[in-house]
Amino acid sequence: MKNQSILRLTFLLFVLIFLIGCSDDEYKLHLTINGEGKVSLNNTAYEQNASVTYEEGTVVSVKYSTSNSEWEFDSFSGDLSGTTNPQSITMSSDRHVTAKFQLLNSVEVSGYIYDTSNVALSGVLVSSVSNSNTVSTTTNSSGKYLLSNIQVKSEEFSLSFSKTGYWPEKKTFVVSETSEAYTVVNITLEGINEIKYQLNVNKTGEGSVSPEPGTYTYIKGTTVILTAIPEIGKVFRGWQGDVVSTSDQISFLLDASRTLTAVFELPYASFRGQVTDLNNVGISNVKISAGQKSTISDTNGYYQLNQVSFVSEPDGFANMTILFVKKGYCVYSSKHMVSDQMVIRPYPQLADTCNELALILNTLKILTQQQTSEYISFDINSNDRPDFSEILYLMEYLSE
Repeated sequence: MKNQSILRLTFLLFVLIFLIGCSDDEYKLHLTINGEGKVSLNNTAYEQNASVTYEEGTVVSVKYSTSNSEWEFDSFSGDLSGTTNPQSITMSSDRHVTAKFQLLNSVEVSGYIYDTSNVALSGVLVSSVSNSNTVSTTTNSSGKYLLSNIQVKSEEFSLSFSKTGYWPEKKTFVVSETSEAYTVVNITLEGINEIKYQLNVNKTGEGSVSPEPGTYTYIKGTTVILTAIPEIGKVFRGWQGDVVSTSDQISFLLDASRTLTAVFELPYASFRGQVTDLNNVGISNVKISAGQKSTISDTNGYYQLNQVSFVSEPDGFANMTILFVKKGYCVYSSKHMVSDQMVIRPYPQLADTCNELALILNTLKILTQQQTSEYISFDINSNDRPDFSEILYLMEYLSE
């Protein structure tokens, strides 16, 4: 009885081994088709993705074809590669084959999409519509997208970006080459409920501002950078308005609508001191002039001539002459190298004996000091040199 049981078990074991040995393994060929085209597997055509089961050892012929003249085959990838047509693959395991078809005159675009806080946006619909060709995709969790076969017309293509809760965007791009061109496009989408503020930029005087004077709209919390550059010979005094600063470049977070004005001016110097005679006694009512400004000394000869404007050289410096004139005294002048906001302190001593010849010679000396060109030229009628006004005064004085 025991021997019969052993015989039965042995028989069943041989039957099981026989059945296992006679059975064949099966594997799947996973076919992915990108674009518009056909792929035949052993003469069975497929136009969409498919998974086909084959017995182990089956040799599958893979052949591509196109029926639309606007499309061309690009390449195989996965367990096949290249463009050889047809190709064969042996089913010794599960296989993956991707056939890529490309639209003629097209580009492939990739990029990232963020919100205004630079946070990646997933689920954004990215699409391109051109005639009968429509392609679309959505961004992944990192905000990344890849869109192929975007048709180019007249060297341009358009992309649309949309997501619930954000303002849609549509942008048009120009490409210099088509077919196999690759472009990276990163986009920022603004939330529909985001708060926006206005920035009003103005300027006075001669200089440039970046951004240029005008009204701009920004999302709340945007960091704004403003830069001011004065023209040669001028200076930048500072920003006035809702932000006050003397720095030529400022940055700030826009948390409300703001108005700023860049102020450009001529540089200026100031003169302060005392006019005395040769005995160091102060002289009153002396006319002190420099540039287009003048003042009169007080009873003790003290004077202040503030903020006399001038046009500086590119290095920021300029020569300026100051005149001291009073009847009965010789004219006194002194020349100074000045820069913006410099304070000069001349303490002249005026002589009370000065003949007319000396006055004339001194006047010509002053005229020569103020003349910057090789030849002295001055049109009395047009008075195009305001800094010669004192020369006219002296001439009138000598004619009396």
